[in-house]
Formats: sequence, structure tokens, C-alpha cells
Amino acid sequence: MPATILPVNGTFSPSGVVARRVRLRDRLAARLRPYELDAQLARGVPPDASVRLVLRAHRLISPSERLSLARGVRRVVRDAGVARRRLSSVPLQEAAVRDAAVALEDLARRLTAPEPVGVAGVAAARMLLVEPRSPLYAPRAPDTLDAVGARARGARGLPA
Repeated sequence: MPATILPVNGTFSPSGVVARRVRLRDRLAARLRPYELDAQLARGVPPDASVRLVLRAHRLISPSERLSLARGVRRVVRDAGVARRRLSSVPLQEAAVRDAAVALEDLARRLTAPEPVGVAGVAAARMLLVEPRSPLYAPRAPDTLDAVGARARGARGLPA
């Protein structure tokens, strides 16, 4: 059965609410192109700005997705603590990860907390894991690992 969602045009007001059916094209785009949608959500674009963002945000904040992200964060911390090569094609910045291990474990704990979470924080956590230019992987990343983790955990995102 097709769903109907209510994206908001501009600031929220009764005249800015638009009812729209979710099309198969929207569902496929949200499923097959998560990277660009996650990047928008991590930058703070409101989820209700488009149907695809609503669908992606709904999936991102699901308990199963949050658990998967927390496992990924914990895996990165674990892999940085042992002297073995990761299977990924992008090398891990092991020293930076070890230095930020406490903050990363806190991020993983917050991702699995039962409290509601902000989609921007969850999207930022996912971008930390999947973006090749993130401080987890890039030696000259534009942000430090602590700064990115703090943004993911911060006011826009995850519960304390």
C-alpha cells in the first residue's frame, strides 16, 4: 500500500505542508543512493525537505541501523588496537583512532541508547564510517576525529 508523507516547504506553517504519495522511484533512490542523502542530513538539511530525505532519515534512526553503526564504530576502535591489516581498501589512521577511542566508544554507546536520536547526529556518525576523507581514514582530513565525533554526539544528534 503506498504511503503518504508530508514534506514541508521552507519553514513550518500550515501553508507549507504538502501531502505527497511516496513513489517507487523515491524509495529506490533512498535505498540505492544513501551517501548523498546522508551527507545532506549530516550537514543539517531538515529531513522533511524532500521525500527521499524523509525515507532515508526514517531508516537511519531505526534501531537496527543504529546498532549496525555502533558495531562499525566499535570495530574501527578494535582494529586500531591490534596489529593486523583491515580488509577495507582504505587504511585506518590507527594513532588517531587510538587517541579518540574513548570518544568513539561514547559515540557507539549513544547510538545504541534507547532514547530518541537526532537524524543529523546519526548521519554524521555514518559519514564518519563511510567517507574516505573522514579522519578515520585520511591523514590530512579537514576535521579532527574528536571534532567530527563531537558533532555527531552533540546537540544536533545523540542523547547524553
